[in-house]
Amino acid sequence: MITKASLQLYAKGWGGSDADFDVYRVLRPFVGCQANWDQASSGNPWGQPGCNDPVTDRGPAPESRFRTESIRRWYSFDLTNLARSWMDGSVVNRGVVVRGTSAWSTGEFHFASSQDRDPQARPKLVVEYRETDVPAETRTATATRTATATRTAVPSATPTRTGSSPVHPTGTPTPTGTSTLRPTATQTRVPSVTPTPSHTSTQPGGELTVVLQMGRDEYRGCQDTDLYLYDSDTNYSGRDAMRVGYKQSHAALIRFDLSRVPATATVTGATLELYAKGWGATDMTVDVHRVLRAVDHGQATWYRAKVGNPWGQPGCNDTSIDRAAAAECSVTTRSIWKWYSFGVRDVVQSWVNGSVANNGLLLRGSSARSTGIFHFASSEDGGVTYRPKLIVTYTLTGGPVATSTATPTGTPRPTPTATRPAGPTSTAIPMPSATLTPSPGPPGSEVTVVLQQGTNGYAGCDHTWMYRYEPDATHCEDGTLRAGYKQDNAALLRFDLSPIPDTAVLTQAELHLYAKGWGGTDVTLEAYRVLREFEACGANWNRAAPGRPWAGPGCSDPATDRGATPEATVTSTGIRRWLAFDVTRLAQEWLSGDLYNSGVLLRGAPAWSTGILYLVSARDELTSYRPKLVVNYRVP
Repeated sequence: MITKASLQLYAKGWGGSDADFDVYRVLRPFVGCQANWDQASSGNPWGQPGCNDPVTDRGPAPESRFRTESIRRWYSFDLTNLARSWMDGSVVNRGVVVRGTSAWSTGEFHFASSQDRDPQARPKLVVEYRETDVPAETRTATATRTATATRTAVPSATPTRTGSSPVHPTGTPTPTGTSTLRPTATQTRVPSVTPTPSHTSTQPGGELTVVLQMGRDEYRGCQDTDLYLYDSDTNYSGRDAMRVGYKQSHAALIRFDLSRVPATATVTGATLELYAKGWGATDMTVDVHRVLRAVDHGQATWYRAKVGNPWGQPGCNDTSIDRAAAAECSVTTRSIWKWYSFGVRDVVQSWVNGSVANNGLLLRGSSARSTGIFHFASSEDGGVTYRPKLIVTYTLTGGPVATSTATPTGTPRPTPTATRPAGPTSTAIPMPSATLTPSPGPPGSEVTVVLQQGTNGYAGCDHTWMYRYEPDATHCEDGTLRAGYKQDNAALLRFDLSPIPDTAVLTQAELHLYAKGWGGTDVTLEAYRVLREFEACGANWNRAAPGRPWAGPGCSDPATDRGATPEATVTSTGIRRWLAFDVTRLAQEWLSGDLYNSGVLLRGAPAWSTGILYLVSARDELTSYRPKLVVNYRVP
């Protein structure tokens, strides 16, 4: 017999305001990958849009209600009575719908889903029950695994029971003021992991399989973007997904560097593998074409292959100079959250032996009438294992050949925990920061320290970005920082300097940021000192923290929000490269205590510039591309 059942959801983002939420039982059967505002499944519309008919869609009264109190914490909804009804068969188990209590509330919350890359943050149904033949025995069933001993504790890793109180998850957060810990990121393994080759000698003619995937075994040779008919001047190379379909209005370009495959190789098999992470609830057929024209994926749009080089027909559609007329292969989809394989052996062989230039591939919908659209994970996706793969199997006619040996990937890393010193009135939610201990040389010698999230245990980088037209939204969890486009986007960053001695004399300090996407034009970025304390996960266009508004929206007041003149100015020259901002004077003031360290503001210049840059954040899967503060100093 069930004695207690609770639905537990982890709040990872919000619009900056708390809200009340109700949980209702669902009456109508639905299909998760087909349900939308209008339908429960294909051909099965809701009685009222949004599962709102209290007779045929959902129960008339909520099963449970809860009021939020900020984010980065678990919320528990009591579903004991409903779970009992499901178990005894009196009610068919069709799940629950969670909705805001009030139609007037502006609160918006983002809860981790069952597809979240951290299994520990995914939804849980925690059920306590007694077996009828052993009434004294109580067992607790938890829908997700608890954290392993090598991981940083996530709040609510293990449910506990205390008397008649509701079941609440418990954990051991690091004491940092009033803040709570974020869930520690765990790399999700995908089904089709292929062994990575290690070079061992074998007999000539043996086969070798090599997997080319961005971020795997230090491979950095994949470039991709997508093209959109109705946003024809925009480059999408910084997105984490490539869109294909909807009446051929979306198409994707992708190219892999093949230098890891010998030019003398005979390709026996080659497949392009793409992971489908989103769709429009309709399957479709995707064609893959060889691209005939040289493409700059960081500049390509619906109208052009690169700056100054338009397509013969918009959308890479001229079959004489843009792409091959015949498709290399075609694949019909079957829903999402799965890999799709496209056979491309012949074209890869041509690229390897040099008979045709490797300009990559175009993916487009097969039918101009199909309304299906698919979102495939791109090379910028936050999870390395979900990024596009080109799997090539080949043989050599002579000489030693490497054999394939499986190499494990995706090993979870422990996150060190320590306390970061807070400012005079700080209520920020800091990330746990470890202490770096540089090895000093003789007195007066120069020491270099690189402060980068996840490197040598450092975890002291806080950041977010702000958007004028979403003034109440927070973006501290994003894998990308944005700056530019008429100063509508601006970023805030702060580095904890506690690993550097207070007595140090800085000789140089540079903020390094990696540009991974843009709008197709270069951008001038200015770095300003921030004068007002901000909370990374509480700041937005209107405020520095809850209850503390900016004097000028977007941290724009030059007297109380930020410095009047920039500390450094840098103009980009394309993407997939580092930008370096000299902040030596500012860092010295922070270190000496002459100025409280509230970080820096990045924004575009001038105000009418339409350029925008997408910069890698400290949440990116690849540690080496995260923001870093490189500091050279001497200790007297």
